[in-house]
Amino acid sequence: MAIIHPRLSQPLTLPHGGYQLELNLLEILRLGLPDTFDVFHGLTWSTVHASVQKFGELDLTVVSPQGQILILEVKAGSVYTNNGLIYKDYSQQKPKDIGQQLGRQHGALKKRLKQANMDHVQVQSFLVLPDHKLLSEGLAYPRERVIDSTQMDQFCTLVRTSFAVLGNEPDRQLLLNFLSNEFDVVPDVGAQISAIQSSSAHLSNGLATWVPRIAHEG
Repeated sequence: MAIIHPRLSQPLTLPHGGYQLELNLLEILRLGLPDTFDVFHGLTWSTVHASVQKFGELDLTVVSPQGQILILEVKAGSVYTNNGLIYKDYSQQKPKDIGQQLGRQHGALKKRLKQANMDHVQVQSFLVLPDHKLLSEGLAYPRERVIDSTQMDQFCTLVRTSFAVLGNEPDRQLLLNFLSNEFDVVPDVGAQISAIQSSSAHLSNGLATWVPRIAHEG
């Protein structure tokens, strides 16, 4: 079974329809992939451009045994096409261009990997449409990168076989730490010494002020 991040301590049952489907797919991946695969759910990403910080979320992210990344963007419920693009409506929000969303996620992840000196990590994505059957394809959506309702019984197979064989594998554990937000920190000795010196000076100043004021007969 695949390793899930973060681990779920409760049964995969929630009333939210879209999120419930994501959890169901997460369970399918957990049971259907070998333990050499890692699957992340609900990953929050953040980038900074022109002093503006942007945030987003990756539904499901699979890490292959060779350290490659596969983003699974799950679009449950109603979606529709307009001028060759696929959109999804969200309550109290304007419709989202799914292709643009996938491109933004891919670009943000590649940027963050580059900043972490891991720009050699391969990143690809699948658009998952569990409630729709794809009848045609467009330039922005290669058929090989879309899983529709007719392929859900092959879900794990399509995920597992989507990764190319690599000659040089990246540091997989480093990648897992990055996605898990586990980063190394070490004590700054210089900062600690400075803090001690500042505290000592503060105490010394207090003694220098009050000792001369102390008087006692005899």
